[in-house]
Amino acid sequence: MSSTTLQCRTVVDFPRHRAPVPGRRSWAVLPPPGPDPSPGPGEPIPPAPPPDPKPPVPDPDPIPPMPLPDPYPPPVPGPDIPVPPMPLPEPL
Repeated sequence: MSSTTLQCRTVVDFPRHRAPVPGRRSWAVLPPPGPDPSPGPGEPIPPAPPPDPKPPVPDPDPIPPMPLPDPYPPPVPGPDIPVPPMPLPEPL
């Protein structure tokens, strides 16, 4: 009886890299040229500047508040049906 060895090979199809086209924007975000402005290890991070205080701008045409609907609809008139009282359970 002969033994057969099976081999498995994984084929990965990588996309080919195209040469850059002149005039086409790249999606890569590159740092600005020059020295790195970020602080190095051990250096304190400078505090952010305070935001400019801006006075609130009044709304020239305010929208009036919308009236709220009644939470319960008005009762519907109908015939008065007498309801007998419910008997109390007997004490044990």
